[in-house]
Amino acid sequence: MKVTAVRVGALGMALIPLLAILGLVVALAVSGGFGRAARGANPAHPIRPAAPRLEVAGGTDLAATRRRAAGRLSGYGWVEGKPGVARIPLDRAMAITAERGWRDPEPSP
Repeated sequence: MKVTAVRVGALGMALIPLLAILGLVVALAVSGGFGRAARGANPAHPIRPAAPRLEVAGGTDLAATRRRAAGRLSGYGWVEGKPGVARIPLDRAMAITAERGWRDPEPSP
């Protein structure tokens, strides 16, 4: 049996869709496996991020940080490390600045 260019071309044309379908099947199989791993297939052993995990208690760390920041912005207190320097509420500082104007700490050249 003699192989002609027409038969080789026909065979090549038939293999292209088959290879495309095979590639899609492999891609779906691989992506399905990665998807299960990313979602945490076993709820008893959730996937943990790599160290260092900076936020240990989830959203409670953020809530505590925001409460501390709100307290500093709205309350009076002493500035740590600077004797004689006090902290005042932000609204009061803005009102004082509006009354007195902005004092430039350094003269312009």
